[in-house]
Amino acid sequence: MSAHFLSPDLPSVTTRHAEVLRRIRVVLVEPKYPGNIGSVARAMTVCGLSRLHLVNPVPHWRESDEAWTFACGSRSVLEHATEEGNLVDALFGTTTVVGTTHRMGRGRGPLLPPRKLAEHLPGMLSKGEVALVFGREDKGLSNDELALCQMGVHIPTASAYPSLNLSHAVMVVAYECFYAVVTAGDEEVQASGVSYPEIAAISERIAHLTARTGFRHRRGEVGFERSLRRAIERSSVSARDIALAHLVCGQIERYIDRLEEQIRGKRQTSN
Repeated sequence: MSAHFLSPDLPSVTTRHAEVLRRIRVVLVEPKYPGNIGSVARAMTVCGLSRLHLVNPVPHWRESDEAWTFACGSRSVLEHATEEGNLVDALFGTTTVVGTTHRMGRGRGPLLPPRKLAEHLPGMLSKGEVALVFGREDKGLSNDELALCQMGVHIPTASAYPSLNLSHAVMVVAYECFYAVVTAGDEEVQASGVSYPEIAAISERIAHLTARTGFRHRRGEVGFERSLRRAIERSSVSARDIALAHLVCGQIERYIDRLEEQIRGKRQTSN
């Protein structure tokens, strides 16, 4: 694969770039219109992205002429699109998850503009696959869905009506990611790291374990788990580190189990 920009200051898109871009997947949560799915596929192709994952999409979208018409020359993206019943399954195999939202406020965490996301992207891709998650056309992603993401992205707009069409939002974020990959050095995107499910699993286990000790985080167990995921993701842990953390958690869990059994036994004896 080779393409040339109109500007001589920018490099060509090489096979190497195409391989790196395949580490990025676009995830649409419950898209309501076949035309939007097709338009997203077109935006992805323009930016060198090819992996589309759909969570509970509108039924029979593949039979809709609208989806294929709006996709234009991006039929391959639609043909290889995968469907999942929930967001967790759609994220399987990824290392970093980026959620997008036009709503800002409590529970939505710190949000970056797409260009700031692009600055972090080479480092993310060096650890493995990255998921760009986009919500429903009418109400976006829920707080619980955003809680599954290590990073949140908000697209600033000049309009008093900040909500973009789904494909427009994908286009903006995808282009910034495309540009970041094409202009990054090869050494910046060498892949190595643990997957998102592995990070999520150990974060959930630690959060649950600390709750059993009586620890209460000001944002609750879910908020604490989200903070843990972000901290672990930033630390560039290895699979061996994750295995060691599970080993330690297992030992602490068994110790707590024994203490709880002793307490129950004393209560039964006293009764």
